Amino acid sequence: MRLVPSLVAALWLASPAVAGQDQPLQAERRALELLAAHALDARTSTAEFVASSKALGTPSVLALLEPLGCRAVWWCARVPLVPLRPESVEAIHAVFAGLGIAKLRPHLQGSLRGSPTKAEVLAVFEVLGRIGSVRDLVLFEEASRSPASRDLDPGILRGLDEALARLIARDPSGITHARSYLLSAPPHFVCALARAIASSGAPEAFEALASPIGFDDALDRMLLPCLVLASGRPAEGVDESLLDILRAHAQSSDAMLARAAVAAAGTFEDSASVPILVPLLESEDLGLREAAHTALRRITGLGFPCQSARWVAWYEVEELWVRTQSESVTSRLGSRRPADVVRALQEIATHPLERHALAERVAEVLQHHDPQVRRLACSVLGRLASVRSAAALENVLGDADPRVAEEARAALRSIAQSRSFDPAALSAAGG
Repeated sequence: MRLVPSLVAALWLASPAVAGQDQPLQAERRALELLAAHALDARTSTAEFVASSKALGTPSVLALLEPLGCRAVWWCARVPLVPLRPESVEAIHAVFAGLGIAKLRPHLQGSLRGSPTKAEVLAVFEVLGRIGSVRDLVLFEEASRSPASRDLDPGILRGLDEALARLIARDPSGITHARSYLLSAPPHFVCALARAIASSGAPEAFEALASPIGFDDALDRMLLPCLVLASGRPAEGVDESLLDILRAHAQSSDAMLARAAVAAAGTFEDSASVPILVPLLESEDLGLREAAHTALRRITGLGFPCQSARWVAWYEVEELWVRTQSESVTSRLGSRRPADVVRALQEIATHPLERHALAERVAEVLQHHDPQVRRLACSVLGRLASVRSAAALENVLGDADPRVAEEARAALRSIAQSRSFDPAALSAAGG
């Protein structure tokens, strides 16, 4: 006959070996017995488990950390490990949440100062991710420095990632405080924290990740991939000092750093980095070549293949136009003769190198008295696809001429989508 878990536990606790133990140890055993009973019998009340566990006191329920981390609890000699049901995992979290992080914090810190097992470290991460705050980043860092974490076990890294992402998403106001850890914590902790900040969606994320860049190349290698994913990028464009750092890193002999910088330059659509990126198409490092090609396509909107000669030829022509003709062409946008404005718009549409600056000039034409010119201006802005013209395009969605409004909507869709076109394939921009 199979004894019910509670009866087996009662007999076990009454045995001489257990009865002779001191009270704290008996309380820890009792916490494990309650958990095993809950894991074995789906009929066990979670509310009763939580209440009984909390009654044992904070030090005793810390015995639940090991089972939480390994998702199993010791039961008896015949059944040494009982897998935890998902309901049992949630019940453990309910116990810790009921006690509160203020009560748990000193005990968690004490357990980390010993020699925590991998399971205990994972459990600490999980608990802090659920109920901790940015104040507890010091505990995350301490756990990251423990012997159990130093071998960079994939399970530990995954648990750290998930817990930090959960904590930062729940408390994004603490991102500014978290920034200080990026400069001093172990590398695997910095990477996990940077990923958590980047994925938070908080408006402070970009600045928090951008501000430490430039102090240390090793740190920049970790932060740059996260920076390109972060929210809160300035609408008026990335600060020039940050772009200067990216341009320098793109020429670094450290291929990993160069790849990260090139990817960031492409994401931020830095046209000034084009003469740096084109030679990288001949790099011996395949990853760097591909990153440079991707960045060039994103910055310019061009669909050229990854062939240095093709990009060099285009850039030489484009740079010459920007240097010798751009100003005179854009000045004609203010002409009183619609025909002059139309010709200027058609020419601008084929020169995407300085497309953000050109788009700002073209956006002024949206106020032109001739609806045909306004319509053409919308079309050119769609070709240039610069976010800097989005507000001006939104203002003409209610244009008196429905064809202008429709062209503005098409241009806004183009801005929102990826761009790839070949100037040689363009006829008149308003065609």
